Order: sequence, then C-alpha cells, then structure tokens
Amino acid sequence: MNYAELISIVIFLIFLSLFLFFNRKKLKIQKIIFPLFYLIMLRTSVGLNFMEKYGKKYRDLLVFIGNCFIGFAVLGMIFIFIMLFYTIVKSLFIPADIPPVSPVLPYVPIPGLGSIGFWHWIIAIFVLAVSHEFAHGIIAVANKIKIKSSGPAFFSVFIPVIPAAFVEPDEKKFQKKSDIKKYSVYSAGPVTNIILGILLMVVVVNLILVPIENHYAKPFALEVTSQEDPDLPAYGMFEEPTLISYVNGEKITDRNAFLEKMFCVRPGEEIVLANDEKEYSITTEEKDGKAVLGILFKEKRQWPSERAGTIFSWIKDLIKWTALLNIFVGLANLLPLGPIDGGLILKTLLERLFKDKKKAMRWWAGISIFTLLLLVIGLGMYLFTL
Repeated sequence: MNYAELISIVIFLIFLSLFLFFNRKKLKIQKIIFPLFYLIMLRTSVGLNFMEKYGKKYRDLLVFIGNCFIGFAVLGMIFIFIMLFYTIVKSLFIPADIPPVSPVLPYVPIPGLGSIGFWHWIIAIFVLAVSHEFAHGIIAVANKIKIKSSGPAFFSVFIPVIPAAFVEPDEKKFQKKSDIKKYSVYSAGPVTNIILGILLMVVVVNLILVPIENHYAKPFALEVTSQEDPDLPAYGMFEEPTLISYVNGEKITDRNAFLEKMFCVRPGEEIVLANDEKEYSITTEEKDGKAVLGILFKEKRQWPSERAGTIFSWIKDLIKWTALLNIFVGLANLLPLGPIDGGLILKTLLERLFKDKKKAMRWWAGISIFTLLLLVIGLGMYLFTL
C-alpha cells in the first residue's frame, strides 16, 4: 500500500463519518458487540419505487424465479456445510498448504489468490451488498410483502468502515406469510450473489477481458514465487515474485510453453530458471508420481502503452474480485448459522418439522453453534499459517 492510497483511505473514512454524523437522525444502530462491532443503517426510500414497480409488473415471473432459488439455496447450504466440515476435519489430521477458511479483507493474503486492495474491496462489497439486498426486496414485493425502507448500511469496527445495504420488510406481515414465500425471500440474496459472481467471472473476465488482454498485451516473462512447503525443492528460493524468461537456456515467456517444457521433465532432473541477471538451479523431486519444482507462476504481459495496461489491469482485478467476493459471500451466507440467510432457512424448516417451537430452537441453536465452531477452528488454522 503506497502513501497515496493510504491518504485516500483516511479521507474516505473521514467523509463517511461526517456523512453519517450529519444524517444521524435517520440512522438506526443494530448493536452486535457494541461499541466494538455494530451495524449502522441509514433509512431511505432509495430503490423502493423501482422494486414496487417491477416487482408487481413481473410478479409471476419473479415468484417463479424466487421459488427456483429455493432449490439452489438448499443445495448450496448442503454443499458449503459439507465442504466446510470435510476440509476442517481433513486439515486437522492431514495439514494442508491452503487453510480451509480465509478472511477476505484488504491486504490480507488469501492462499492461491493473493490479496485485494482497499478500493477493489470497497467497490466489490458495495456491488455485492446492493445486488444481495435488491434481490431480497424485489422477490419480497413479488410475494406481496411490503418493504418499509431501504438504504446504505455500514458494519463498524469502532468506526464505520465496511459498506453494506439493507431492505426492511414489514416484519409482522412477513412472518405471517407461507414458508415457501419465506424461503424464497431468504434464498434470493445469496443465490443472486452466486449467479452474479459466476456471470462476471465466466462472461466478463474469461470471454471479454482475457481475449482483449491476449490480443493487445504480449507475454514478456513468467513471474515465479516459491510454494510455502519446506519439503519442495524451490522452497525459500523465490520469496519475492521473480521474473523469469529462460528455462534451461531456452527463451520461454508464456504459460503454455512452460507447461509443455515441464511435461517431459522427470524427477531428479535439473531445471535452470534464469533472467538477464541471475540463474536459479533446481533439482526436481517426485510428488504424487510427478516431477515438481515447488513454484507458483503466472504470465507477465506488456501493453503497448503502460498507462493502458495499468488501467486495464485495475479494471480486470476489480471485476475478478467482485466475482469472487459474490461467490464466496453468497456461499457463506448459505451456511446454517444464526441470523444469516442459511440460518433463517434452517430455522423456518425446523419450526415446520418439529411443530414444538422450543425443540426447533434447540436444534437451530445447536447446528448454528457447531457451524460457528467449525469457522473458528478454520480461522485459527489460517492465523497459524501466517
């Protein structure tokens, strides 16, 4: 993080705090662990007319889509819970290079993905929150549930910092609706996030931006870093990203050519990676029947114009992180945990299954606590790898 970015972050937080101060009469504070962690909601009518107009106009279609979302949400809940449980248990007995749980915060490294910058994070979270809450709202309107207010919100760690959004339905009328309508509204947010994330990654990144980049930007080197595994031969050799343009004396600057070169390498062979300044000699070792070096690599491309390359890379990273955060947060929202969407779906289902509300609440609390425990263990594993 450079000084210009640091200054822009400070200015953003100051303006955000002043904006909330001058609109304090419209604010609603939801205390979570106050004053450490709390949610600030600014009640407005932003988007209500749009949701009312199109929620009623396309009611039948939206009700159908919302009902389809239920199936996706239930499958997603089962999938993410099983994956969380499986990866946590597996990691307890077989330590892995990549921890099962990683927080997605600015400048915090995510194994295999790198780290996200502050402005990419802020914009991606804003898009995620708006699409999530808009989906809740328009499906609610389609199911004849009145939305009282909507607007921006901010999760606060002492000070407001994480952007969010909200829609506020008429809770009394909502609770009187059928279970199917409740499931539909709860499912709409996370499923919309997942679909949006997949569309951004597949269509925008892979079908639009990647071909543009391949056409205009030419590969000039491979950026190599060592994997964090002391048992691999290149461990500690490339602690900082290093540009490599020669492999065993042959000029290789693109990913496919390097993979073709490595395909024929056998365990015990010496590979010399080099740039114009230095050579790195690595003897491959066998792992899972294959010859490995123990490096991570990606293409470094050069644009005809440095400014064009910088702008394009910034936009591509923004869309990539927006897609990933929508998918990650959408799936996380389907976990059977407390007041998040997956937890609310589970609570509604248990109340219908058991009839006895107290028994349903005991099961709901037990499953929520177990899921929370898995997340805490996973986060502990992540912190241990730092």
